[in-house]
Amino acid sequence: MSAAAPKSRLPLWQAVWVIARRDFGAILLSRYFVFFLLGPLFPILVGALAAGVGQRVQQATTQNNIGVAMAAPDVDAMLRARNALTASLGTALPPMLALKRLAPGETFDAKAALAGRKGNVAAVLSGSPIHPVLTAPPDRAAQWKGAVSLIAATAAAKTEPSYPTVATAKVTSRWLPVVRCRPQSVMGFRLQVS
Repeated sequence: MSAAAPKSRLPLWQAVWVIARRDFGAILLSRYFVFFLLGPLFPILVGALAAGVGQRVQQATTQNNIGVAMAAPDVDAMLRARNALTASLGTALPPMLALKRLAPGETFDAKAALAGRKGNVAAVLSGSPIHPVLTAPPDRAAQWKGAVSLIAATAAAKTEPSYPTVATAKVTSRWLPVVRCRPQSVMGFRLQVS
């Protein structure tokens, strides 16, 4: 008698399906595969964080203005004086803009205007060119006090000041010591002043 060939429990296509399903589930549910899928998202995440930091740095370094709130002729005089001084001093003077041109007898609350943070105003200049009042945080007030005083004095002057032209002469500085760092040995360096 011939022995009958043993039959497999499942047909071949069903066995392949069981193995494929088992391996597919094992791969998809493994943490390595999840990290493999999330890997391309890490540069995007880092880029988004860098963009956020860059935006904050840009906001911190944007040039802040001084808003001028005085009587209309005083505002014009202050802005004119600032523009005239800018020709000589360049960017050393803070930028100014007309915040409010007050009518005679009208008052202005500088602290409220500064708290509202309209535009890029970091300080408010009120009063008059003869008695200016700078309302600003302490660091800005200390930084801009001298410049505002110069602008106000120029605005209050009866005549336009004339500034002399400064001639320059170039000099090569041979008398300044030059410090060179030369290797002395494998472990240290020797400074040479010439």
